[in-house]
Amino acid sequence: MSKTEDQSGDDARQDADWADQVSTNPSWDQDIADDLIGAIVLVGITDAGLGDDAVEQLEMWGMVESADPETGIEIELHGELAGESFVCPPDLEAFWPAEPGVYTLDSTGEQIADPDYMTSWTAVPAGQDAVRG
Repeated sequence: MSKTEDQSGDDARQDADWADQVSTNPSWDQDIADDLIGAIVLVGITDAGLGDDAVEQLEMWGMVESADPETGIEIELHGELAGESFVCPPDLEAFWPAEPGVYTLDSTGEQIADPDYMTSWTAVPAGQDAVRG
């Protein structure tokens, strides 16, 4: 997803079984977490899968519903995935302010104007280290 060009990606999906594999930030600032609630977030996930060539790009967007140091950051999805939710691991450093502009999700063609934050993750098979984007 980009405000200047589309990036390749397959249909977004809601399953987050990889979330258990991600090491979380041990420091949690509830004031920062509270600021995320109600914010519009673009989410990008690179699913590394198994083997060197098994890479899938997932994109979605929505509004942060809750932020909890134990259960993670829950996003109520909008657009193509409206009515579903997605939970990111509880790592506040993985969210950064988005620059103003219109972003296009290549996987769906959806355009999102002026989101508040972005987050990006790399999911890897169990037993391998996960990397926050």
